[in-house]
Amino acid sequence: MGEATRIEIPQGYLDYRIGSGQENLEVWNLFIKEGERRKGYGTQLMREVEKIARDRGLACIYLFTRSSNKGAQNFYEKLGYQKIAEIPGFYRSEPGILYVKRL
Repeated sequence: MGEATRIEIPQGYLDYRIGSGQENLEVWNLFIKEGERRKGYGTQLMREVEKIARDRGLACIYLFTRSSNKGAQNFYEKLGYQKIAEIPGFYRSEPGILYVKRL
């Protein structure tokens, strides 16, 4: 797996990785500062990483979120990501939800 790359704006950041020889990009972390959420910054960062993936000819983007994080799940679904699996024990205390968006 390649090194993490960060896209940073004053309101937050997004970390992602592209593995060597991979056709996919993985979003590792999306963080928006308190008080800056629900203002479009998360969407801005996700659109930017989608453009990076498309420009590199990658097949899809995938990410994980906690099963309890309904806000994140709604956010990713609004951006066209599809829930494809729930993985028990992905996080110590709860399952992880795997989302994918084909490009």
